Amino acid sequence: MYTSVVHMGLRMPSPTLIGSTYYLRVRMPADLRQHYPTAEIKRSLGTRDLVVAKALFAEAYANLQLEWQGFRSEAVRLTDRQIVALAGVRYNDWIGRWGDDPGDGSRFAHIRELSKGVEGSAERLETWYGHAADRLLTAEGIKTDLDSRTRLLQRHWPAGKPSRLRSPIMQPRRAISR
Repeated sequence: MYTSVVHMGLRMPSPTLIGSTYYLRVRMPADLRQHYPTAEIKRSLGTRDLVVAKALFAEAYANLQLEWQGFRSEAVRLTDRQIVALAGVRYNDWIGRWGDDPGDGSRFAHIRELSKGVEGSAERLETWYGHAADRLLTAEGIKTDLDSRTRLLQRHWPAGKPSRLRSPIMQPRRAISR
């Protein structure tokens, strides 16, 4: 039976070709516009191949959904266990970034030298590593209270040493002599 009503479906987000590169390009939900400078998000997928772009788009869009979930959720207090669990996420990020061959160590020595004096200063810790903590929390879709974020910074970014974690749970056990 024919009706005169026209039904328009919503277009599903998909990779957009701009020039010769594919992008994730989506409109910002109205309730989140105050968190972003524009009404549209456009992020390069870094590929010219449509098949690769579709796979990258799915991952990038899922990450964007997590980011939006974090903005929409209420701030929570993280437990010590949750803060330690974020260390695993951060460790995997470092391994993914530096791989099995991080180089001669001069890069890390330079970072360590630049970040001297950060430990013990909440202001310097925030200046140096606050953006990294925010990126980690956003990527995980977590919105924390100020105390949890401060504890996260203090445990995960002490003096620019990415592999060291200040938590009694993660400290090496001492050998028991009999």
